[in-house]
Amino acid sequence: MVETVVTAGKDTPVSDVIRKLIEGGFSGIPIVNRRKRVIGIVTELDILKSATEKTDFRNMKAMDIMSEMPITVEIDTTVFEAIRTIVEHNIHRLPVTKGGKLIGILSRRDILRGFLTEAAESDDIAFITEATKALFSAKTHKDLLRVLVDKLGDYFEAERCSVISINEQDLSALVLSTYEGSARDNIEIDITKYPEILKAFKTGEPVLLDDADKDPMMKPVKKWIRNIKLKSIMVFPVISKDEVLGTLYFRTRTKRDFSHKDVKLMEILSEMAADALRSMSREKHLLDMYKNSEKKVAIDDLTGLYNRRFFDVRMAEEFGMASRHATPLACIMFDIDNFKDVNDRLGHHAGDKVLKTFATTLKKSVRISDIVARYAGDEFVMILPMSDARGAMREAERIKGMLDGLDYGRDVGKISISVGIACYPCPQVKSPEDLVKNADKAMYRSKAGGKGRVSLHEAA
Repeated sequence: MVETVVTAGKDTPVSDVIRKLIEGGFSGIPIVNRRKRVIGIVTELDILKSATEKTDFRNMKAMDIMSEMPITVEIDTTVFEAIRTIVEHNIHRLPVTKGGKLIGILSRRDILRGFLTEAAESDDIAFITEATKALFSAKTHKDLLRVLVDKLGDYFEAERCSVISINEQDLSALVLSTYEGSARDNIEIDITKYPEILKAFKTGEPVLLDDADKDPMMKPVKKWIRNIKLKSIMVFPVISKDEVLGTLYFRTRTKRDFSHKDVKLMEILSEMAADALRSMSREKHLLDMYKNSEKKVAIDDLTGLYNRRFFDVRMAEEFGMASRHATPLACIMFDIDNFKDVNDRLGHHAGDKVLKTFATTLKKSVRISDIVARYAGDEFVMILPMSDARGAMREAERIKGMLDGLDYGRDVGKISISVGIACYPCPQVKSPEDLVKNADKAMYRSKAGGKGRVSLHEAA
């Protein structure tokens, strides 16, 4: 973070803002009030846009052209979270606040400079530069860990390179991401069979074994590793706020004399891993709390699928991701034809049985990335991330084929299904609600056309 912050007040003339941008070589200037709280930001784009659109541009003040609702981070935000904010919002300068007050500016240049400064001692600037560029492409903590193991695995020509999370209470360990010629993640391991990992975790110090096969530390576990031709192993603790969260681990089949450069590289990259592990631990805790205390809020009691409330939340999230990253998104609406007749003839008990059977089959039919929910009554809805019209139509036809084949019993028999599909991007879709409404309209067009059909909402 740059401690000396160049700012402007809301009444600062535009000419002075431009001068500050040019003199500092900045892409934007935070606008603050008298209490030094950020109230907006003036970027090069704001200036160019105002200069071409407003006739009295020369007489304007910062407040007249600033972008409101500036994106900021607090001082204790982790580096990776700050990077993710920069990447997601495609910005180059991120105001840093403490209690809402501006105290610094963090830029992509600052982050890269920090990593390169640390890397200077390792004499391997190119590797850190490449790793940092990959870091900026990571959208999630899982992506970051994949970057780390891939880069380290390639660099050290490792047989295995892993990020391991360890629980201090019971010493349970989980391989979160690993490089060994294939992607094998989320593997539980018994670290009592890995004395080198256990030592790094307990001491908080790196463990370097130039010739692991002959090292006395490995003697107690010889019977488990006799078929593995071990040569060199490095285990580096991943530490955040004086707490060891896990380790970076790699091993080779060829002997390697670890150098100061190797250790320095591991130290730098372990800091990146620490940010990711800390955030993942926090997210897991929140998820566990949700599952344990609020699961019923998200689940439809009758069918066991997600309910309307949870669907609305997830649809908003997926729509936000799709609009931010310019990726396709599809919504499919299913309706059980003549369901009212089943209730009227056989009673609600029979109707409930139809809904349960339908929901069970629907849930088994969808891809792991899709979200399926009971929308209302006999209507069910699906979210298909990263699916365009062709993909959504193919999925709808496939699932409909499975549902059409269901036999609901002697008194009910088979029931046809009407399906509607809507996709984003689409000129008529400006919000998640628009996407669902279009899918609903398409579904009713299927019903109007004779039921048992699949219809795609077409842009007007």
